[in-house]
Amino acid sequence: MESSSKLPLHLCHVHKLSIFINRTHIFFHSIALVFLLYYRASFFFIQDTTKTKATTLAWLLVFVSEILLSFEWLLSQSFRRRPV
Repeated sequence: MESSSKLPLHLCHVHKLSIFINRTHIFFHSIALVFLLYYRASFFFIQDTTKTKATTLAWLLVFVSEILLSFEWLLSQSFRRRPV
């Protein structure tokens, strides 16, 4: 065997600026998603006489789609949390 003074093959360098930019973007995007989901969910708790079944169904479909897309976005952020 050769000497172990060589650099390891699995060495990776992380760019600090990229980490800061990506985590800041994730933070602001998460805050915006929370506000958006709160806005959509608050519609269902408002006692309003002008709400019909059609508007409630439309809001429900948009709310469910936003939850699914938010979950998909959340799963895709693991690669941006620690870029190589």
